[in-house]
Amino acid sequence: MLLLARLSPPMLSHLRIVAGGTHTVLAAPSWPSMAAVLRARPVDIAVVDPCIDGGADTESMRALRVGFPSVAVLVYTAISPDSTRAMLALGELGVRHCILRGFDDEPGRFRDGLELLRAAALEDQVLATLRVPLLAEQAPGSLVSAIEQMFRTPRRFRTAEDIAVAAGMPRRGVNRWLERAGVAPARMLVIGARVLRGYQYAQNPALAVADIAGRLGYPDPRVFSDHVRMMTGRAVSAWRATVAADQCVAMLVAKLMILPPRPAAAPTLTLMRRAAGRR
Repeated sequence: MLLLARLSPPMLSHLRIVAGGTHTVLAAPSWPSMAAVLRARPVDIAVVDPCIDGGADTESMRALRVGFPSVAVLVYTAISPDSTRAMLALGELGVRHCILRGFDDEPGRFRDGLELLRAAALEDQVLATLRVPLLAEQAPGSLVSAIEQMFRTPRRFRTAEDIAVAAGMPRRGVNRWLERAGVAPARMLVIGARVLRGYQYAQNPALAVADIAGRLGYPDPRVFSDHVRMMTGRAVSAWRATVAADQCVAMLVAKLMILPPRPAAAPTLTLMRRAAGRR
């Protein structure tokens, strides 16, 4: 995992300890240099202190979020009135993840936070692709919401019927909407969400395939292995050892879209309002 940091020297040093030999940490000496790296490198997570230059630099953070919305952001900062104000402002930009220096930055907990954030970032990439055609077809907001819930908590969704229940729709109606949007049937979405979360677990070399399958609620790890092969074309051992995160996302998107993904333009305000009104 590639981490790009805009931190003071002591906090940067601690992040390097947390990363160990598992993750690569690049340091950005300024906000413009950070933007340059984000344009040139496939950064997984930006770890930033909005108060690094004194005060709460919410404008630089806003530019980061607007210019690079696909990059996950983790705020690492010390408790102060400025940092509190910054977090309130950043919450409006969708930045929800924060590590407080001296309170919850113990290496083990810090690493867990990074892994959870990366998992959310990969889910966001898949959901961004699925959301565009669903909103373009004016799919019910309850269905869009159910699919998002499934990718966030895949263990809760084991069958297509679980999506239908969450959406408050008949299963046949769910699949009709998905077909109209050029999205794979609900059963495939369930499998895709579980394989994507499994990929996150698979990055921990201490977990055996049976452990990963158990975390996802599979009673038989062979079924999980079959699902990995179905969605990625790889044996589970090769999948976890050789497939990068962006490759995993691309493989899943290719399986979950019956029609080629539409251009990833932002949905119109009218469409978003219509979808929200159906929730």
